[in-house]
Amino acid sequence: MFELSVAFRFLREGKLQTVLIAVAISVGIGVQIFLSALIGGLQKDLINRTVGAAPHITASAPDVLPVSILADSVPTMTRVVSSAGRDKPIIAWQPIVRQCAATGWFTTVCPVVEKPAFMYKGDKSQSVLVRGFPLEQGDSIYKIKSRIIRGSAGLNSSGILIGSELARDLRLEPGKTVRIATASGGGDVFTVQGVFDLESQPVNQTWVVMRLARAQALLDVDGVTGIELQVPRVFEAETIARALEGSYPYVKWTSWQESNANLLSALKSQSGSSNLIQVLVLIAVTLGISSVLAVSAIQKSRQIGILKAMGCTRAVIGRVFLIMGGVLGFIGSLLGCFAGYWLISAFLSATAKTNGKPLFPLSIEPSLFLLSIAIATAAGTIAAFLPARNSARLNPIDVIRGG
Repeated sequence: MFELSVAFRFLREGKLQTVLIAVAISVGIGVQIFLSALIGGLQKDLINRTVGAAPHITASAPDVLPVSILADSVPTMTRVVSSAGRDKPIIAWQPIVRQCAATGWFTTVCPVVEKPAFMYKGDKSQSVLVRGFPLEQGDSIYKIKSRIIRGSAGLNSSGILIGSELARDLRLEPGKTVRIATASGGGDVFTVQGVFDLESQPVNQTWVVMRLARAQALLDVDGVTGIELQVPRVFEAETIARALEGSYPYVKWTSWQESNANLLSALKSQSGSSNLIQVLVLIAVTLGISSVLAVSAIQKSRQIGILKAMGCTRAVIGRVFLIMGGVLGFIGSLLGCFAGYWLISAFLSATAKTNGKPLFPLSIEPSLFLLSIAIATAAGTIAAFLPARNSARLNPIDVIRGG
């Protein structure tokens, strides 16, 4: 292709300019890839530590709302004072669980019964939160089995799992028996089968996990107090929750975005800062390529005049500079990908702990490199538009005479 050969010839003739702009682009793209990987990795780690080990959507009985009654034929709003809230059970929970599992929208559908209670060991007592759920589904959310530090995760009919802080406060070990009493006066004796550490002090200090049916009997709950669900893509939770509201209007559906507004704001800020960095880098790359090509157009004005005198059209001359811009963007971004990968590898090695695990997680995704190359190439082509248009407008007679 004629335009391609001319473009490469112009780039070879200005070797110093070509090398300098390619290096500048590679530095910018390398830094962009490194920062994007760092911010993306931190965001994923934050999500895994918070939302990843928690339900993305929670179903509960709706709150009791004020009702309108007639007093002497006059409508009156009556305020209902109730402490039911999450404790109010969902009676017909089995069909909801089956239907949600059949949709394929969720990785986990876990029915839960939870209520506060008191745990007694000798002369010591402590308030706890009794949580009953199928251990397999619950483990899919909270990863309890892999976080057992003493005992085992198996649960029999009278077995419970407790947090490490609770075990320390009441001096409990696997095999010890305790009494759990509820506010309604019920209670029973249980055996500690395992001690877990979920890396959360409030959870480790209050949670008591048992089988779902056993919790229903202990807490006198006819149904479940909630259904906890996880989705493959955490940011789709809000959309799915709203869809579930239409299918099950008698159940209150709460997404993690609703209950973690501060966390969502932090994640959006991280994404915004990453996007801002990428935009600034692309602006710098575009301006750099445009300025180099503008200088090149002035330096090559005589050659351009001769080419036009030989019959080259404005379109051909314009394509020459567009190709130069695209090539500079492609080569610079390709070098930038190697630079970015080197920065990521060096950072991981420099911040690795003694066990070899990185202190800060970095997300290395091939799509990030491919996207950077595509965007930088496109930016280089766009940056060449103005120099290409100016070069195409040159009058060959004026250029040759001005020699």
